[in-house]
Amino acid sequence: MSATSFITHKGSKILYIDLARKTPEQLLAAIREAKAVIGQQEPFSLLTLTDVEGSSYNRVVADELKAYVAHNKPFVRAGAVVGLNDLKRVIFNFLNRVTGRTLKGFDRVEAAKDWLASQ
Repeated sequence: MSATSFITHKGSKILYIDLARKTPEQLLAAIREAKAVIGQQEPFSLLTLTDVEGSSYNRVVADELKAYVAHNKPFVRAGAVVGLNDLKRVIFNFLNRVTGRTLKGFDRVEAAKDWLASQ
């Protein structure tokens, strides 16, 4: 099953990236898939919604996420992330800082989609 799909919300095209409930090995494969899809898009054209709820992270995944987030910067106009627990929020804040990205965290998917559609 693909980790990436385009959805439409309030007339806006959003790339949904499903990283929810995945093991570290599954996360690495999904991140690589999403990176390939994102890299084929026009610069600064994407709205992304990433769901990380219930996923298991390790150091390798965190390092891959750092490279992934930096890679995506030229393609993503706005990005939202849902499913952040305390540990994931620490990683999320770190990635925002070191990559210069401004991703926004949300508790609910619908709130994230509404925010993205307004961007």
